[in-house]
Formats: sequence, C-alpha cells, structure tokens
Amino acid sequence: INNSGISQGGCIYNTKNGNITLIKNIFQSNHAYDGGVIYTLGFTNITNNKFLNNYGSSGVVIESKGNNIICNNLFDSNIASFDGGVIVNDGYSLVENNTIQNNRAEYIAGFLNNGGTVVLRYNTINNNTAPIGGVLANHGRMEVINNTIFNNIATNMGGLIYNYGYYSNITAIIENNTIINNTATNYGGVVYNDHIATINLTNNIILNSNSTLGSLVCAAGNSTVYMNNNTMINQTTSNAGSIFNTHNATVTLTNNNIYNSTAVLGGLVYTNSIHNVTLTGNNIQNTTANYGGVIFNVGVVVLNNNTIKDSVARTNSGLLYNRGNALLNGNTISNISSENAGLILNNKILVLNNNTITDNYVLNDTRFVIENYNTANITNNLFVNNTDNVRDMLLYSNNTENTHVSNNIYIDNLLNDTLIVPVNVTAHNNELKFNVTLNLREIYNDTIRNGTVTVYIGDTLIDTFDVINGTSNITLDTTDFNYITHLKLVYTSLSKHYQNQIGNVTVYSIRSTIITVEPINSVVGEEITLIAHITDNNNRAITGGNLVFKINGKTLRTDGKFNSEASPLKFKVVNGSVVYTIPAELYLRGAVNVTASYSGTYRYIQNRSNVANASVALRNATVTVTVNPNQVNQDTDINYTVNVTDTSKDCKNTTIINEGYVIFKLNGITINDTNNSTLLVPVNNGTATYTYHVPRGTSAVVGNGNLTLRTYNVTATYINKAFNPSNNANAIYNVLKSRININFANVTVNNSTKTLSIKANITDYNNNLVVGTNKICVKINGNTVRDSEGNVIYYYINNGSIDLSNINITTKSKINNITIVTGDREAYTDCRSTTSKINII
Repeated sequence: INNSGISQGGCIYNTKNGNITLIKNIFQSNHAYDGGVIYTLGFTNITNNKFLNNYGSSGVVIESKGNNIICNNLFDSNIASFDGGVIVNDGYSLVENNTIQNNRAEYIAGFLNNGGTVVLRYNTINNNTAPIGGVLANHGRMEVINNTIFNNIATNMGGLIYNYGYYSNITAIIENNTIINNTATNYGGVVYNDHIATINLTNNIILNSNSTLGSLVCAAGNSTVYMNNNTMINQTTSNAGSIFNTHNATVTLTNNNIYNSTAVLGGLVYTNSIHNVTLTGNNIQNTTANYGGVIFNVGVVVLNNNTIKDSVARTNSGLLYNRGNALLNGNTISNISSENAGLILNNKILVLNNNTITDNYVLNDTRFVIENYNTANITNNLFVNNTDNVRDMLLYSNNTENTHVSNNIYIDNLLNDTLIVPVNVTAHNNELKFNVTLNLREIYNDTIRNGTVTVYIGDTLIDTFDVINGTSNITLDTTDFNYITHLKLVYTSLSKHYQNQIGNVTVYSIRSTIITVEPINSVVGEEITLIAHITDNNNRAITGGNLVFKINGKTLRTDGKFNSEASPLKFKVVNGSVVYTIPAELYLRGAVNVTASYSGTYRYIQNRSNVANASVALRNATVTVTVNPNQVNQDTDINYTVNVTDTSKDCKNTTIINEGYVIFKLNGITINDTNNSTLLVPVNNGTATYTYHVPRGTSAVVGNGNLTLRTYNVTATYINKAFNPSNNANAIYNVLKSRININFANVTVNNSTKTLSIKANITDYNNNLVVGTNKICVKINGNTVRDSEGNVIYYYINNGSIDLSNINITTKSKINNITIVTGDREAYTDCRSTTSKINII
C-alpha cells in the first residue's frame, strides 16, 4: 500500500470508537504529517505486516491515542522528520515479537515516543537512530521486557532510551533484555534519565555500550535510576563514567555484575549530584579510568557490601577519586592499582569502615595505596598484602588532625623498617646469634614494638623469640643445618598484624629422595598421563635433576613412544612433580607396570620409583546393520548398511569411526570377494556399505509347495585391532519368487513314426533361463501324456532348456495344440503354456 495524507493517517484514520485489524499487509512509502500509515483513536490490531520506507513528521507508521496490539510485524527503514520513527503512543500499546530495524527520527525516538502506556516484549530491535533516544523516548509508563536490542545510536543522548518526566508517575522498566552495542554520541549510551522520571533496569545483559558521558546511564535533573541484578560488560566512555550522575539525580545499583568499564574520569561512576549514588552487593571487575578507576566522586557516594577487584587508574585513584562525601562499608576490595594513590585519593570527606582490602598497590614508588588530604575516618578494616614488597605504601595523610585510624587489622602489608635485620650473619660452633629491631609509622595508630619473631626454614618453624621494646635477640642451634636454605624471619605483633621476612644463612646438604609414580588406567585412543612425585626424605618437593618414565621396563623416548630407538625423554623436575601426557596407542595394550628413574643432583641422591600398575584397555563399539530393501527379487542388488558407534565408557575421543572393516555373513556363511577371500568392507564416517547381488534361482520359500518364506540373515562383525570384538549385528530380508514363462521354439509331429518332439525354454521375470531343475509334463489336445500303464510321464528340465523327442502319440485325432505344465519351486512360480503352432511331417 502506497498512500499519502496531508495531516493524519497516510493510509488509515481510525476513529475513537473504531476497531481495525490489519494482517499480512505491506505498507510502503506512505506519508502523512502525523501517522504516516495509521492514525488511530480507537482499537487497532496490527499483526504480521511489513512497514517499509514510510515517512512523515511524527509517528511515521502509527500515531495512537487509542489501544493497540502490535505483534509479529517488520518495521524497517521508516523515517520521522520530528519524533517517533515508527510509533507515537499516547494511549496503550502492546508491542510484541516484532522486528524493528533501520528506523530513524530526526529529533527524538528512533522507534517509539511514548506519552501513554506501552509494553515492549520479545522484540528484536536494531540499527535505529535519533539524536535523542535512539530507540525510545518515554514520558509516560513504559515496560521493556525480554527484548534483544543492539546497534542503536543516539547522536546526542540516550542510545536506547530517553526517559524524561515533567510530572509524576513517569516510569520506565527495562527488564530481562539483551542490550548490545548501543551508543550515544554525548550522553547515556543506553539510558538518559532526566527531570523527575524513574527508570528500573533489572536482570538485563548489557554489552559494549559507548558514549562521551555515561556509556550505560546518564542521570540528570531530579530523576531516579535503579539498577538491579544486571550483567554489564565492556562499557566505554570517552569522558566520564559508565554511570554519569549529575544535578540532583539519584542512582542505586544493587547486586549487579559489572566488568570492563572504561572512562577518563570514573571507570564505572562519575557523580556530582547532591543526592546519593549507592552501590550495594555488586560484583565489579576490571574497570579502568585515568582518574578514579571505579568512581570519581564530586557529590555523595555510598558503597555497601560490594566485591570490587582488578580495576586500574592510569594516573590516580584505582578505586575512588573523592572530592565529595564517600562512605565505604563492608566491601571486599582487591587487586586495585594506580600510578598515584593506588586505591583512594581523598580531598574531602572519607569514611572507610569494616572493609576487606587486599592486594592493592601503587606504582609510583613515592605514593601510597590510600592518600588523605582532608578528612578521613578509617576504622575496623582488614588490610591484607597491600604492598610492593619493597616499602611501606599503605596509608598516607597530610592532615593528621582530621585523620582517625583505629581498630584495623594489618596482615602482610610490608611496612618500611618494620623488621630491621642484619644483611649477613655467620654461624660459629653450631650456634648463630644476631639481633633484630622494629619500627612503625605513627599513622597506623598501633604498636609492633612488642611481639614475637618466628624463624622458619622453608615452611618449617625452627624457633620463636620475644620482642621486647622493639628488639629481639635471635640464637639458633645450627647442628642440623646441613642443607642449603634461607632463614625466614617473621615478626608478629601481639595482635598479629604485621609480617616481614629475610633470608641470610646458607647451608649445604645432600638429601635422599622418594620417587612415586601414579598408576595408569586408560583406553586405546585416549590419553595416558604419566605422573611422578619427587620429594626429599622430609617430604619436601624437589626442584632440579632429570626424570625418565618406563612402561614394562622400556623407556619413554623423545618421539613420545616406548617402543622406538629414539633418545630417552628426560624431564626437568620442578616443584616436586613431573606430569606428561601421551596418546594411549595400541602397542601399549600389554602395559603391566610403570616406573620412573630420577638422576639426582649435587643436592639430591638419584633413585628409582615404586612399581605402579598400568592398564591400557581396548575400546568398545556397538554395531547395527540394516538391509534395503527388505524384500528383493532374485538377480537384483540389495544394500547392506552397517553403522559402527564408539561406545567406550568414560572416554573423550568417541568420535566418528573411520578405521577398521566389517565382515558380512549370509545365513552363517562368510561373504567373499572376487578373489574368494573374506570380503573386508572399510568403515568411513562410522558407516560401512556393501551391495550384494542376489543370485538367480535364490529360494524364496522353505521347500517346494511351502508357503513359509525363507529368511536370509545378514550378520555384520566389526574388525579393528583397537577395539574389543564387537557384538554381531543382524538383519533379515526375504527373496520374492520369480514368475516364469514357457517359450515354445519348435513343435514337430512325425506322422510316420507317430512321435512328437518339442524345443522350448523356461525363463524368469528377466527373460533369463531359470536355474535348476523343473519337473514338467506334456499335454496333447489337453490330455496328459502317459505311459502304457496310464501313469503320467514327467520330464526333468535342467536350467530352463527343453529338448524333448520321441514322445509317443497315442491319439488318433488331429493334434491341435500342445501344452507344457510345470509346478512351482522354491525360487519360481508354477506355469503352463500352450501352442498351436505345430509342424507336421
């Protein structure tokens, strides 16, 4: 349909009480100022239509103030010069299961501008464009549920939706959608929320959104944004914040999974609103920015019970750049870094309470993980391993008067000069003595001057010494120090907050070894994992030396085989183990045991392992056979088809079989090839096929005159050295009896000798001579030829060729016809034939 209207409804104008149903139409290139195709005040059912290349000012396809059901339509390449590239809705619309693509509005709402109530669900929405609201604009009530939305663009704001409200009850619900590759040039790659509007985003998957400000959400005015249980990945903002919160807007994020957000300011959040941005129970990973790897705050931000990790600020503040009010409570924060202020830089008010802060670091060797330049309250936190293992880099404040630090726990945070030890010490007469001292910066509001220093060799505790007034006197008995090691000195305060270590004594030793190999249990065609554990006599893992494996006493070679002449394959021993995987080849079928030999080093003695059991079993296959057809004529072909399936249990390589052969038997007799050898049919792609030619004269029934069909049983057996003998698969078929014809060639009556001669043949349905012996009788003028005692004379005909002579003629009447009769056989039907063509001599 191609129409135009001056004002409203290029094709259809539906009045207030109207009821219109449109099904399976194509509306193309229609035009009107409002409602380029349809302007409706009543009820409209629009189903299974195509709307293509329509254009107008507003609501290019539909402008509605009534009720609409819009289902299973295609909206493609419609253009509005103002708003609603497809729909302007001021009534109620259900938009379901449509494909919505390539639509455009020159000002707002590339697809739909809603001032009423609209539900969009199960639609596919892609490549729609508008300056404001690439797909949707809402100033009514909107539900967007279970849609697939991708590649939509707003050249200004709101790549998916522009949600704005000048009065109350403006609500948009975005739920259970998949939202991919949506873009806004300036604000809100997915959502722009403004004025007093509210938007809820719940259970969505949002990927690859882009914008200059707020690649996910831009919230402005007095609007409210709720984001719950979403998964949001790969958001890219060229300026500030995947979530950009400004003016008096409020944003709440709860229980979301957020990965790989990138911006210049605030990798996830940028806020300068006087109202809260609240994050609770979220999982936030791999966010990146120049300043504020996760958050850049100039307003108010609250973080409760979130898990935040693996985020980076290129310049400053891997987690939070704070120039407003920030409260962090109950969060787990790990592996956050920046060049400066690795975790937090605070320039205003910071409350850091009851958080677990682990493995965060600063790259600049003069800066700190947390830096305070104003007011900070840091209490009841757990700090673990926030260090570069070189210096104290955890806390810094230039405003000690307004910095309150208390009741924190510090574990493995390297504090500069916390444990001061001599660089070198020497043991004399089996005794080693030296002193250590301790020091701690005042900012931590804690003391480590009294506690213990514990000495370890490797992970073995040697002794523990008291620290009194910052000093500990270490005395060690070195009688048993007969191996190379480093002493590890660990200082622990009375509250066990801090640890440091240093190694400074070298001892040489030779240690005996224990080599243990694990048993092998595999299947031909799978993998064998050879595992050896190498420890010293104290059960410590060994690094150094070489190890070789053997199966049945034969060494594993560099070509990965045990049965070759290649060089032995030697494995470097690292951390007490050697693990190597090889294919379980057929030659390993006879494996009985596995062992290993260790070469030793200058520190460890060579040794051989235990003898462990080894088993490599054959595979299993299931075979089925079918015949086609299952009833066949003699002297024709029948196809035998075998399917071979690898059914080896607990195996990974049960792929399609392309090896081995199938042997066929017919009624227990093996089928041979043309050389009279056993026929071997190869298996390709799990299938073996053989075409068998049913010989002429093949029996169809069991015995002459018997109605019982003879059954031909095909037996298939799969042969493969890598497999256990397969089960025999069977299929049956029957051979149909051939009808026969008796064809007379010459019938001659000799009146002088009173004898009859007949030349004829018996042929099957293919006009071939029958095979075998037929029993026939002859009738002269309908009377059966008999001997002198009145018995019927029967003639036995071999292979269908009839040549009878000297048949006595007893009748005195003129001979008018001759008839030959033969009964049925196992392979052939019965037949009689009469001829009146008789030669008289």
